[in-house]
Amino acid sequence: MVLSPARAALTGPVVVTGADGFAGRAVCAHLRAAGIPFRGLVRALSPFTAARPDMLPVGDLVTVSPATLTNVLRDAHAVVHLAGRVHAMRDDAADPVSEFRAANVAATERLARAAAAAGVAHFVFASSVKVNGESAPPERAFRESDPPDPRDAYAISKWEAECMLGDVSRSTSMPVTVLRLPLMYGPRAKANVARLTEAIASGMPLPLARIDNRRSLQGTVCSQQAGDERGENRTHDIQCAQLAQIAPNGAYLCDYHFHRCWECGHCSAVLTCEEDEYCSAVCAQAYAEAEAAAEQELEE
Repeated sequence: MVLSPARAALTGPVVVTGADGFAGRAVCAHLRAAGIPFRGLVRALSPFTAARPDMLPVGDLVTVSPATLTNVLRDAHAVVHLAGRVHAMRDDAADPVSEFRAANVAATERLARAAAAAGVAHFVFASSVKVNGESAPPERAFRESDPPDPRDAYAISKWEAECMLGDVSRSTSMPVTVLRLPLMYGPRAKANVARLTEAIASGMPLPLARIDNRRSLQGTVCSQQAGDERGENRTHDIQCAQLAQIAPNGAYLCDYHFHRCWECGHCSAVLTCEEDEYCSAVCAQAYAEAEAAAEQELEE
C-alpha cells in the first residue's frame, strides 16, 4: 500500500498535492499520525500550513516550473495527486472545458511525467465516480468493468486524465492507481455536503424516507483508530441516522463526528466539528501564533 509505513519508509516520502484541501488535509493527517514522511504541496501558505515544514508552496501546477517539480519530487516514493479543478453546479468560467482540461489533464500529465523521470515508484490519481456516469444500472453499484460514460466537462476531464495516465504508465513503467471517488464527507466538507449537514443541524425534516435511491459516500477516515469507542457502523445521533438514510449500506458514517485537531492531526470523539477546535492548549497556541505571523506578513 502507498500509505503503508513499512513500504513508504524504505524509499522516500509521499508527495501529496492539494494538501490544504478537504481530502488533502485528511491524507496528510493520516501520514503524520502514522509517522510516514511526506511533502504536502499547496498553492500558497495559509495560516493552517505556514508553521508546517512538511508543506511546500509551489503555485499553480498548470504553470509551475519544471525545476520546481524536479525539486519537490526528488527521492519521493509515491505521489498522491489530489489537486485539481473541482466540479461545480454553477460554473461561471467563460470556457469551463478548457479550464478543466488545463487543471485536470495537462497539469496531471506534467506532474506524472516529472514523477516518472524522478523515479517515483507509484502514482495515485484522485478521479471521480462521475467518469462512470450520472446513475448506476438498476439494482447494483458501478463496477470497474463498466464502460465510462462521463457527461459533463469535469467528468470528461477526469476520464481524459485517466487515459493519459495509462499512456504515461505504459511508456515509463511507473505504476498508476486511479481512484474513482464518490461524494466525500467529513469535518469541513463544503458544497452540497455542507448544505445537507446544515439542514440536518437546523432540525428541518428531510424528505428522504420515500426516495428510492442509494448513494455511495466516502468519509475521511480517522487517522487514530479508537477501537470500540469509535462505534463503527453505529449512528451516534440524529445527524448520522439521517445520513444513513441516504446511504443505508455505507460504512464509517460515524467518522463525520470524529474531530481532527488542526494543528497535530490527533482525533477525538465529538458530536460537532467546530471551526477552531484543538486537542490541547499547546495546539491552539501554535495555530494562533502561525495565524498571527501570516497576517503580519500580509500587512508588511
